[in-house]
Amino acid sequence: MIYPLAIVDMFDVAPLRRCEGESQSIEGAMMRTIDEESANVAWPLERTVINCTSSQIFAIDQKGVCRFITPALARELGHEPQEIVGRMWERIDPDPVATNMIYQARDRVFSTGKDICSEGWFSTLHKYIRYEASPLRIYGDRIAAAVITLVDITRSKEVARQAEIYAEELKRSNDELQEFAYVASHDLKEPLRMVYSYLVLLERKAELDERSEEYLHYALDGAIRMQAMIDDLLAYSRVQSKGKEFIPVDMEDVLNTALKDLRVDSEESEATVTHDILPTIMADRTQMVLLLVNLIGNAIKYRGASAPRIHISAQANNGEWLFSVQDNGIGIPPEQHGRLFQMFHRLHTRDEYQGTGMGLAISRRIVERHGGRMWLRSRVGEGSTFFFTIPKVTSC
Repeated sequence: MIYPLAIVDMFDVAPLRRCEGESQSIEGAMMRTIDEESANVAWPLERTVINCTSSQIFAIDQKGVCRFITPALARELGHEPQEIVGRMWERIDPDPVATNMIYQARDRVFSTGKDICSEGWFSTLHKYIRYEASPLRIYGDRIAAAVITLVDITRSKEVARQAEIYAEELKRSNDELQEFAYVASHDLKEPLRMVYSYLVLLERKAELDERSEEYLHYALDGAIRMQAMIDDLLAYSRVQSKGKEFIPVDMEDVLNTALKDLRVDSEESEATVTHDILPTIMADRTQMVLLLVNLIGNAIKYRGASAPRIHISAQANNGEWLFSVQDNGIGIPPEQHGRLFQMFHRLHTRDEYQGTGMGLAISRRIVERHGGRMWLRSRVGEGSTFFFTIPKVTSC
């Protein structure tokens, strides 16, 4: 049965169920003019569309009287369509908040003649609904009703809320971890400094046998490594908490500063560093210097048999700057790529290469603070290329 309505322009794509249980896609159906006296007259396709569509659509006139409703929505409200058509909407939906939203949408459609879209909680349906209202015109430009489509977005709202809660919990956890790392590393420095100082005094003044000197050497080496780890942990925690305000930063100037910091290592290894034209971005300059020092320093440290050759480049790519630091070093096994940015993760023993395993963790944290991403491409014996991005929305 087709229920009274002047005109319905076009239904959205919806599943049309056949009697055999098949489904077919329908682009929509045009409903011809139906007056109150000929409410039972409709074309077969239109009747099938109305009865079978799962779309929740209704139309109300300027007085708030429901002129049309799909069976799917009527039954969702606990009625048959014929029990709803011709009644005021507030008598159909007892929820005053939802009814007020519907009437506001109707009023805007009649006053502006434009489509409107909004969302809200419909307690009668127990759902969060996005509702879209459009003018239904007859006899030229006269608006006869507002056609309103309801779309259930409860699930997406729940997912978004859970994601928001998770993000809040993750941020709080990260903040607490960052604070702990800062306090712990700061408070550990003083007692460790005292231990190291007394070990040095003991080394200078005590008369020790060979075994005792060996033990003392191990203790001093451990204290030095612990100091380095604490310093790196402190640096890691300070990326967020002690980061400076973003300012225009010339990355070529940043590179020159980084190379000055690495001059001794670069000269000893006979490294060659080249670069393309680098952009000016909005960034924390100190952190950008540290980032390049870490990446270029690793390229020098993990070199192969030949002298290091390192190339830095940058190119605009889909709204961001894509930087790369390429070397001809020993390379990294693909199975280690995912773990490489973890805190204190080392691929080699301390006898092979010095370091705490924090450099890349700090580097990625710097990039993420700037809204970018960091990854690598590398194979053993073929060198490595580290990539990082800086969004162009924060660039000059």
